Amino acid sequence: MGASQKWRCALLIATACAGGRLLSAGECCDHCGRSAACHKVCHRVREEKKVEVVCWGSKAEPCCVPGRSVRGCEHCESICETCQTSPDGTEPHAPAKRFLWYEWTPGSAQVYTRKKLMKKTVTVTVPVHKWVVEDLCEECRNPQAPAPSAAK
Repeated sequence: MGASQKWRCALLIATACAGGRLLSAGECCDHCGRSAACHKVCHRVREEKKVEVVCWGSKAEPCCVPGRSVRGCEHCESICETCQTSPDGTEPHAPAKRFLWYEWTPGSAQVYTRKKLMKKTVTVTVPVHKWVVEDLCEECRNPQAPAPSAAK
């Protein structure tokens, strides 16, 4: 929208607000729309805002803790015995290696209760206030004043 179009829109709004006559700025009430001498005032507006709150807690859950294990038989295996160099060189070559390991026999286990940390996010709606500037006429600025009676 060009500058001339914005000027025309502002002129049309001001003319419509004045009931056909051209008003200067601050002559049209933002609240009731009457054409009167208006003044800029700060007006408080109440709104709702959503806030996320994080709650931390714990949950008890059972777990098994094993007892002492006993070392059993020793086992020995030879690995990479067949890893010879292939004629075409695609297979890797490694010398034979001795792999030693023990067989362990587990002892008895006991049940314990552990606490697991838990997180919960709750969304709460709270009231907030903000200030806005409005052009208000004398009657709208003082709502306690008696309303003007309609002429018959």
